[in-house]
Amino acid sequence: MAEVALKSIKCAKVGKKQSTCCYLVLSETGLPRLDFTYRDGNGDQLTLQCENITAIDLRVEAKFGSIEAMKGTLLVECSVLQTRSPTIETTSNNNSARPSSEKSSKSCLVQGTFHVNETGAVRDLLRKLRSNHLSSKLDKTVSQPNNPQISPKHYKEGLPSWVQFIPHYIYSKRTRQCIQLAIYIYLVFSIMWALWQLYRYVDVIREFVRPLIDLFQYQYQLLDYVIQFLNTLFEEYTIQWLCFIKPLCTVTAVMSAPLLQILGQLGLVLRMVIQIVTSSCALLWPLVRPVLNVGYQLAYFLFTVIRALKNTLVQLWLPFSDISVPTIIGTYFKAGKNMLWALWHGLGQAQLDPIKAQLVIVRTTVIHSGKAVGLGMMRLGRKIYKFVWLRRSAQAEKEE
Repeated sequence: MAEVALKSIKCAKVGKKQSTCCYLVLSETGLPRLDFTYRDGNGDQLTLQCENITAIDLRVEAKFGSIEAMKGTLLVECSVLQTRSPTIETTSNNNSARPSSEKSSKSCLVQGTFHVNETGAVRDLLRKLRSNHLSSKLDKTVSQPNNPQISPKHYKEGLPSWVQFIPHYIYSKRTRQCIQLAIYIYLVFSIMWALWQLYRYVDVIREFVRPLIDLFQYQYQLLDYVIQFLNTLFEEYTIQWLCFIKPLCTVTAVMSAPLLQILGQLGLVLRMVIQIVTSSCALLWPLVRPVLNVGYQLAYFLFTVIRALKNTLVQLWLPFSDISVPTIIGTYFKAGKNMLWALWHGLGQAQLDPIKAQLVIVRTTVIHSGKAVGLGMMRLGRKIYKFVWLRRSAQAEKEE
């Protein structure tokens, strides 16, 4: 059985598992299957059986100028069958324990990292896997020659670099193919847009290609409509590109690198703080735990005392609640009702004297008019005095 030691395993089922007991195994049964084995927190050995493999990518990565060792990465696109094998202690305690399995119907991405020294071993293991795959396909073709669905297809070798950024819980072969199709469509559209710009703004190319386009437009009426539609589409896209997309891409390209660097530094600092806090809590927990237990017991005792006092007061107030409270409320309600009724009747019986009301209005009008006339005379006198004073002062200046 060929196996290679791994640093970590990442999959939608297990998240990210880092352990010293991670291995990549190729079984000797001749089946085209890879197994990723590791141990969980309980000491059980878990195996991810990668079946129906559709794509494999093997790469070696290293940061320029980094003093860290290079890292190898293996990406496998397959359907995963997870099996659990109990340890010896568990099986001795429970003789009826059996390996359990869980099947994943859709394809997912399994990522394994290894030391760069293991690159040759991983490459040899993948070559054996490819030979097993071809032999199994050939055996099926020989056994069922009339079945056109069976053909010795090869694995897809190499995956795009952006597949690592797709969340593992939504990754599938269809998702990758849809994203690749969208990228290809945008690539073809960009090439056609670039050719249209050359034809539109470069005179030499336009004069060289124009007779050919006129010929096609004359021969095929549908092609004329297509050319007009593409011309309108590319003109509108050029306007939107210059107005919105290009400035947005420029701002994003300028600000993304510093922002990502700052977020990376903050992530490291936050990780260090979390480690310090967790280690401190682990050290202080034996000291704080008795205090918390005492506080919990005291709070529970106070809650019990308050609840007992509440029940006692309710029992003491219960005999008086049916007699005193309704009587007092009824008395105050009747007194308020009688007062409002007397006030309403008093307003209904009162009558106003119209002559007296007119005299009051006349008096108010005369008083306001007198005030207005007095204020107007005072303002007019001030203006006259000011005018005469200014005139006299001007004459005095002339005489001097």
